[in-house]
Amino acid sequence: MRHTYLRSIRKFREEGRPIVYLDETWLNTNHVARGDWVDCPRTSTSAFESHRGGHGRFVPSGKGSRLIIVDAGSSAVGMIPGSALIFESKTGNQDYHDEMNSENFTKWFTEQLLPNLPTNSVVVMDNASYHSHLDPESKCPTSSASKAEIQSWLDRKGIHYTPGMIKAELITLVKQHKPRPKYVIDDLASKAGHTVLRLPPYHCELNPIELVWAELKSFVARSNVTFKKEKVKELFNQARSTYGVEKWRKVESHVIREVEEKLWKLDGVQDEEVAPVVIDLTDSEHSDSDMDTDSGDDENDSDSDESMGFVEESDDEVTCCICGDYNAPGKSRKIVWVECEVCKRWSHRICTKPSLKSGKCVQCWNALYGLNPAPS
Repeated sequence: MRHTYLRSIRKFREEGRPIVYLDETWLNTNHVARGDWVDCPRTSTSAFESHRGGHGRFVPSGKGSRLIIVDAGSSAVGMIPGSALIFESKTGNQDYHDEMNSENFTKWFTEQLLPNLPTNSVVVMDNASYHSHLDPESKCPTSSASKAEIQSWLDRKGIHYTPGMIKAELITLVKQHKPRPKYVIDDLASKAGHTVLRLPPYHCELNPIELVWAELKSFVARSNVTFKKEKVKELFNQARSTYGVEKWRKVESHVIREVEEKLWKLDGVQDEEVAPVVIDLTDSEHSDSDMDTDSGDDENDSDSDESMGFVEESDDEVTCCICGDYNAPGKSRKIVWVECEVCKRWSHRICTKPSLKSGKCVQCWNALYGLNPAPS
């Protein structure tokens, strides 16, 4: 799923489509910095003092009421105009997902986000249950359904079954004809000319809006002095209004450079195979002692050279990233050079032999797979 996401997001960027990231978060009305920088007139310096022990400003006890926030942003426009939704939690539950359900999310997505999206946008979101709410037509009966319900579903789909089939056999038929999942949000976005792209599970670091949340909440924490709900909302919107195209591009560039690119290298996701480069050191200047490790006659060597595609020696000296030498161990007159598809360094084929099947040098192979065998 991570590979699919990385390839998809890169393809959409190459096509020049606006990438819109959305997410939900929460903010307590008593959200405040842990202390303040206080000036010391005697030393002309400042010191950080905690609010505890009577220092700094007054902070109410407890966290206060909880505000739930849903928003979206893009490097094309910054924070999407008119897309911010802030409402107070009524349950007091620590998990805001209880109130941000499929009904509330779909209403926000339809009424506030879709009308304000740039044309032909790609909307990136996670796999939360209210994001992936199935279309009723896409739902299938499970083993917990009654036999009559399963038979009714098979009848509606025109799937043949014999009256004597037991429930387990009917469920097998359902699994064989199970339609591809169809999500309500995906269908709504598609009808409006947009595409939904879901983040791989447990990869919130791929969403730049996480960095945006941290900065906006930090502003509220530094500026919060009233601890009132409406004032906290006002502070959040004030910070949000300053998050334009330039700021958004910085956080998105950071995610691309520090997260996406590193995952490409870590996973070895490559669209094309890199062919090994082979250098033939056969030359009249080499002594016979430098070539005495080869076996077989010259005719067989000539045929082997042609079939393996050896190339002439390069003028630029290359050192192996494994052994650090130009000549391969054993002073073989035929040195095969292989480029690692992860770190792009060169090594002798004989030096990196344990990881040949994976196309990675020994260091990258060990870092990725350890003592486990490389995947075929």
